[in-house]
Amino acid sequence: MNKLQKFMLVGSLVALVVEFHFKFLATFEPGAFIFTLFFYPIYLFFVYFANEWVNKNIPGKKGDIIYYIVFGIVGLGFEWFMNNNSPWANPQANQLGMFVYWVALTFIPRIFLNEKAELAPVKAGIKKYLIVYGIVNILVGVLLPQPFNFFFIVYIMMFAYIGLNYFYWKYLKIVYG
Repeated sequence: MNKLQKFMLVGSLVALVVEFHFKFLATFEPGAFIFTLFFYPIYLFFVYFANEWVNKNIPGKKGDIIYYIVFGIVGLGFEWFMNNNSPWANPQANQLGMFVYWVALTFIPRIFLNEKAELAPVKAGIKKYLIVYGIVNILVGVLLPQPFNFFFIVYIMMFAYIGLNYFYWKYLKIVYG
């Protein structure tokens, strides 16, 4: 598997964890889920080349931080203008949750492309973390009635994806000291 394929696969898996919970357990929109199966790989294809550009032109911690911020904002742009989840159009939309989700979608593949052996525990930790999060959110979605489960699915997602910042911090510490 080449770097582009790995980037797209990892990012798509990160995205699909949330999309499955949201589109099947919270809102039951299977058609929207099918759209995500096509959208995310295409989006991540372009993000990969931005990732490579950042690596070449803004190396180091500064590049990682700019990448984190820019792709969180780009993701909010998608939410606001494609999904109508802007603060003015949908005041109930969770802006922080959407920001950290879009960061994860683009930053976790960046971590997984880094071949430093010292990052193996960080990568393993991310995998375990997302598996546990996925199981908990499925249980919440199945055990709680709709629409009550919607609230919990959204906030569990937000806190889980905020928690991923722990792994980003560990990545930065290992790579840059």
